[in-house]
Amino acid sequence: MLRTYASILTSLIAVFASAPLRADSKIRTAATEKATIFLAEIESARPDESCAQFWRGHIPAKCDTRVRARILRIYKQADSTRPAPLEFDAEIHQRAVSGVTPWQTQIDPIQVGQRYLLFSSLKDLPIVFATTPGPVLASGKEDVIGDLEVMLNSESLSLAQQASAVAEAVANPTATRSHLLAEYAAHLLAEGSQTDTALLAKVIEQCSDETFSVLGRWKLLHELAYESQSGSRGPDNLVHVFVTMTARYFLLGRYEGTLLVPDLHEVILTGYIPSILQSERATTMMRQALGPTLHEQFAKKVQEAAAEERHPLTRREQLRQFLGSSALREGTRKPP
Repeated sequence: MLRTYASILTSLIAVFASAPLRADSKIRTAATEKATIFLAEIESARPDESCAQFWRGHIPAKCDTRVRARILRIYKQADSTRPAPLEFDAEIHQRAVSGVTPWQTQIDPIQVGQRYLLFSSLKDLPIVFATTPGPVLASGKEDVIGDLEVMLNSESLSLAQQASAVAEAVANPTATRSHLLAEYAAHLLAEGSQTDTALLAKVIEQCSDETFSVLGRWKLLHELAYESQSGSRGPDNLVHVFVTMTARYFLLGRYEGTLLVPDLHEVILTGYIPSILQSERATTMMRQALGPTLHEQFAKKVQEAAAEERHPLTRREQLRQFLGSSALREGTRKPP
């Protein structure tokens, strides 16, 4: 693709991210902030001749696909007085350019049988379908539909009740939890009191590595870092979960990142560890949060990274500074 990694990632963050409300207990999510939410299935897809080159990253950097879609379920509709079409035709114009463009979060061709959740402030469902920048593929790799239902069912609850509902979903997953629930959980930790979110924080820190999808893990840590300014602000539960999951997810090692899902190991290495190092509160919290085993494993991985010649000298020196900081230095960790 011709678009740079940085420009696409910036656009994706703009599509997925949403700052929480501070005025009340209503947590801003993709579900609460969008007037129209529906699930649609691709019944037919006819890509034009340029699409093959588009997906190989060659010029022309465009792909126009004519589709017939069927609405399977409407979760929210901005104008409920207007009957929604059960089936409709649309043309999706994908472009490899900077900025927000239709269906830009998709990294694979549109195919028959695919199901998508669509979120929008617009009312016309066919227009929403054709122009949305971030349709969410319901592929079975993460339970986006189940997580959406948790969010919708929790809208009228108190913040403490919302946190309990998300904790239940994380503790007893029927399928891999998605980036939608990960974002919701981070915002609850940012807004709630220590009492309100104590169970949620504990459940997240104790969940298995596979509880959240790969995208969900990236989204969870991204939102925790954003809300806490990498451990510098926010409730203690928020910062505690951020530094704990930073250590846990760093242990998972490297993987081949994509435009949609960056390599979280590298994000932690180049972004979150340096930020934690600059924050006295974050380093103090990390010293207190990591148990003996996790502390030892994390320190070992950081030490290995500091010795890797693939990293620039400045990065390796920064990692050595992190090892010597109060966050990881032997003898400074608070006994459990």
